[in-house]
Amino acid sequence: MTLTDEKVTEMLKKAGINGLENMAEGADVEATYTPAKAREAAWAEKHRADGSDSTSKAVNETAPDPQAVTDGTTVNMPFWGNDQSPNKTDALVIDLGEEKTIDMMDIYFYNDRQKDGYAEPAKYTLEYWDGTQWKHAENQSRTPVVPKANYNEDKFSKVTTSKVRVTVTNQENHYTAITEIQLFNEGGDREVVENQAPQVKVSVDESKAENMKAVLTAECIDDGMPYDKELTYKWEVIGKPEGASAFLLNEQSLNTTLVASAAGAYTVRFTANDGEKSASEELGVEIREMEVSRVDAAVNAKPSSDFTASWENLNGVNDPTFEPSSSNVGTNKGWGNWGCSGGTGSEHWIGYTWNEKVSINELAIYWYDDGGGTRVPRAYRLQYKNDAGEWTDAEILTDIKNASRKNAYNTIEIQPVTTKELRLYVTLSAAGTGIYRFKTYETPAKEIHPVYAATKTGVIPTLPEYVTVVLSTGEMKEQTVRWNEITQEMVAQDGTFEVTGINGTTGDIVTATVIARSDMDKATISTVDAVEVSTIAGNLPYLPKTVKVGYNNGAQDSVSVKVTWPEITLEQVGKPGASFTVEGDVEGTSAKARLTVHVMGDTVDTSKLEEALENAKKYSEKDYTAESYGKLASAIAEAQDLLENPEATNTQINAAVAAINDAIDGLVEKKPSRSFACRGEGTGAGEIYSGILRSTGRGNQRCRSCD
Repeated sequence: MTLTDEKVTEMLKKAGINGLENMAEGADVEATYTPAKAREAAWAEKHRADGSDSTSKAVNETAPDPQAVTDGTTVNMPFWGNDQSPNKTDALVIDLGEEKTIDMMDIYFYNDRQKDGYAEPAKYTLEYWDGTQWKHAENQSRTPVVPKANYNEDKFSKVTTSKVRVTVTNQENHYTAITEIQLFNEGGDREVVENQAPQVKVSVDESKAENMKAVLTAECIDDGMPYDKELTYKWEVIGKPEGASAFLLNEQSLNTTLVASAAGAYTVRFTANDGEKSASEELGVEIREMEVSRVDAAVNAKPSSDFTASWENLNGVNDPTFEPSSSNVGTNKGWGNWGCSGGTGSEHWIGYTWNEKVSINELAIYWYDDGGGTRVPRAYRLQYKNDAGEWTDAEILTDIKNASRKNAYNTIEIQPVTTKELRLYVTLSAAGTGIYRFKTYETPAKEIHPVYAATKTGVIPTLPEYVTVVLSTGEMKEQTVRWNEITQEMVAQDGTFEVTGINGTTGDIVTATVIARSDMDKATISTVDAVEVSTIAGNLPYLPKTVKVGYNNGAQDSVSVKVTWPEITLEQVGKPGASFTVEGDVEGTSAKARLTVHVMGDTVDTSKLEEALENAKKYSEKDYTAESYGKLASAIAEAQDLLENPEATNTQINAAVAAINDAIDGLVEKKPSRSFACRGEGTGAGEIYSGILRSTGRGNQRCRSCD
């Protein structure tokens, strides 16, 4: 195959070669922010290229350095990056040492393809120093228009300057890295460039459809002008069924989720605004009722392991965009530890770390098994870190023999644990093992504490940013919530009304009751509700920041009155089965708030049994034989008794779930019946009967007495 001159030129440009003098090479560079050290490698420390592992072929990431962008090479390392920068934008200033004439910049962005890692920026600007101030280069013509990884070309009207400034705006959930910036005096003509409105395209991602939710995606192409303005996005709901509530999560991002209270047709509008011009597109969205999906807490965690092969991708295990089609889809997809020390029979771990506590009661693992040296493990165990910093064994309820399937997710039920750190230990059955996806499902909430807000007539109350939920284990936690707007008209006179909101964790619709009273400024607290919380032994309990109070005018409030609790120690919650009560100081009254803490040991999770009962009630007695339905009725009765038993164990709960499922599997449908005349020769001959038909073999029907 013969390459054209144009293709050769393009390939050379991507390699940083274009035959022109690079005015920036060797120039001094300053950055508004540079990390003090390199990021931790995606693999374990003992697999780093520091000499501690003689078998390692890994290459450590170098510490970001502003000087790397003018070193004359476009390779991925060294580079400058702004990992963990607190700034909305960051800038690089290139000091050319003397005035030079330039009219073109080539800039090379580095994308490490890691979750929350480095990527090309959402936007970049180019400025030059005119001796007194910074000015944007004029008539910039960019290829490509939107920043892309690796090579980007920016041609502009000729300027003579001693300094150049490049400012980057990070992509959402990413940081920016630059491997090289080159400046040239190409000498070509530059046409006048005017700002063009953004181009937008919107769609529904049907692959991510959930119950009462729709994932919406927008694409935006913008020319980066005006250079001193910010490109902003906005989603709006402009049409919905009568009486329905609808919310948009992350309405100022390219991607959002529409959550609604009722199924039906909705209309949304997406707008991109560059500060001068805007473009919008509307989209029809069908919201459907579907089976409720579980919340995978792993997507918000940071994965780690004791060893990861350099050709694998540890960050793939909690990447929601990756769903394996088999247990052997190749390397660089998930965690694999082939080449680790110990080999067959040795134990290794993979884990997650969260910024906030999560409660987990189920895992879903998709094993990586290539049929060679990377195989499904022979055993596993699970540990979590409690509030005392101790690694504690979690009780696994699913045997390895029932969780070793290839080419499918394996569900592993566990006693619920509440933690910030979790580790799965696996015993190798071969030289290595691996996991493509490692999901950790949150313990479901069984109720949300009611929200009451009391306000003076004419004053719009501030609703809480969080709601308190009670998990199926009895533990409490906070989850974010966004409320619909309260208008002045709604609080214009005395009365009570409801406001809907959306739970930011589950996407469920929540409700707040607002009580408006003209005498709220004179009302006094007359009652303070007692509070009960539960916690797992070794973990400090959730303590509510406010308490529900009643006023002498009949109003109630659970969001405004703060409470201060005494310190609760790890010693107090160290023994399973213990209960104790403390009193807290309530703002605005001398009355005390009573808080009772229950310390749980063998945490009982009833959610699976509750789900099984709901499913069992769908089967009608009239459709099945008495014997088979009788077994289901007995299983239902025993399950209901168990739910009311405070001393029920997980073993009993799991057995009750199995009994219901077995009874459902054993249901026998009744055979059809109809009236018939007996054609037999016995005492029932000629009579009319209604029942199960019996045949003589010659097509004649007869009753049982003639059989």
